[in-house]
Amino acid sequence: MDKVIEKIRELPEKHKFDKQFNTVSSVINARIRKVYDVCQGVQLKITDAIDDFGDTIKAYREPDGNRYIRIKTDNDLTYKLFSDE
Repeated sequence: MDKVIEKIRELPEKHKFDKQFNTVSSVINARIRKVYDVCQGVQLKITDAIDDFGDTIKAYREPDGNRYIRIKTDNDLTYKLFSDE
């Protein structure tokens, strides 16, 4: 395995690889898409990078043992669909 790693590390010098490049965030974000099973009949789909992931989606457990996922929203329509207000 060490020989393979060494050969891979030598490739840029031997074949004059370009070591500097610009990333295209839309291409990277396309690979970030994930679908999580929340419970039967409910899936959470992540379609783009989230800068403050830890503040946007959080898991917590109630004292009675039930587990929940809390999702911050800035979409008024979606909020009203799930709100008791």
